[in-house]
Amino acid sequence: MITNIKFFSTLRLSLKLKSLEIDIEIPISMRKLLSLACRNAGIDFTDELLEDKKIKKGTLLLLNGRNVIHLQGLDTMIPPGSTVSFFPPSGGG
Repeated sequence: MITNIKFFSTLRLSLKLKSLEIDIEIPISMRKLLSLACRNAGIDFTDELLEDKKIKKGTLLLLNGRNVIHLQGLDTMIPPGSTVSFFPPSGGG
């Protein structure tokens, strides 16, 4: 089943991608999905989202609109057919 991954902010600009579709058959962890997304995008962008193998402060990783930090973090299981959104930390002012 197709799982949609959407990229936002500076991540979208650096990858030159708005989204990816990844076919998964069984639930996988957010950590594994992130790895698959990097492979499919052809570039390792985990440094923009993670620090010391943890979600960077200010980063949003959403599973069907819910922040995984309030679920099981990178161990949150992603069911096939989900929509996942990656928002890197960003500044403003």
